[in-house]
Amino acid sequence: MGMFKANGTRFIIAIIAIIIFGCVVVLIISAASDDIDQADAKKIALKDAAVSESELSELHITDTLLNGKEVYNIVFKTNGRTFTYDIAKDDGDIINASFKMVENSDPVLNDPEKEANNTTPTTEPDGEITESEAKKIALDDATVLESDAVFIKIASDFDDGISVYEIEFYSGSTEYDYKIAKSDGHIVAKDLDIENYTIPNSDETIISLEEARDLALSRVAGATVSDIHIEFDFDDGRQLYEGEIYYNGMEYEFEIDATTSNFIEWSAESWH
Repeated sequence: MGMFKANGTRFIIAIIAIIIFGCVVVLIISAASDDIDQADAKKIALKDAAVSESELSELHITDTLLNGKEVYNIVFKTNGRTFTYDIAKDDGDIINASFKMVENSDPVLNDPEKEANNTTPTTEPDGEITESEAKKIALDDATVLESDAVFIKIASDFDDGISVYEIEFYSGSTEYDYKIAKSDGHIVAKDLDIENYTIPNSDETIISLEEARDLALSRVAGATVSDIHIEFDFDDGRQLYEGEIYYNGMEYEFEIDATTSNFIEWSAESWH
C-alpha cells in the first residue's frame, strides 16, 4: 500500500511537471509568434520617415543583432535621401533612426549653367542662417524643448561641399545629431540614438577595438573582419571608434562610443 501511494505521488508529480513544461513551451511559442515580421518593420520605418513605398528607389532589410537584441536593419532611398532604421523584432520599437542627403536634389544647384547665373549664391554670408536658428530647426524637428536639451556641440563644417552647422544634443536617454545647411536651413542629415544613450563617464574603462569591431559587424549579417575598417579616435571630449564596412554592395559608416558601447552614428548607402 505504501509503495502504491509512493508511485501515485511520483505519477502526480510527473503529470504536474509535464503540464508546467507544456505551459512554458506554449508561452515561448506565443512570445515568438508576437514578433513582428519584415513587412511590419518596413511599415513602421516608412511611417516614421513619412515616405510611401511608391517613392522608394532602393530598399534593403537585414535580420541582425544590436547589442544582443534581434532587430531588422532597414535601409531605403528616396528623393536623394538615404534612411537607416533599426526596428526591434519583439515589439517594433525604433532603436535607431537616421537619414542623410546623398545627392543635391535641388535642380538649380545641380545645373552648372543655372548655378553660374544665380545672382544670390547660397554661400553668401548675409543669406546664411545663424547658429540660434539652426539650433531651433533641430529642436523643432526633434520635438524637444530647449529647456529639456543639453547641447554637446554646435560647430561649422562642410558636408559633401555644403556648408552646414553640426549640432549634437541629448534629451533624456536620447542623443540627437543634426547637420543643418547654412544656406537655407534644410536638414542635410540627422541621427537619433533612440534608447540606451548615457552621458559618457571619463572614469569608466573603454571597450577594446576588437569588441567595437564585433559590435559593428553584428549589425551587418554575413560581414567579416575582412570587410571592416575601424580605428580609435577622440572627438569633442569623447573616446570613440569609427570606421566603415563594405559588404554586399553597401557602405556602412559608424561611430561607437568607446565608454558606453552605444552607436553614436550609423549610416548606410549603396557602394559600387
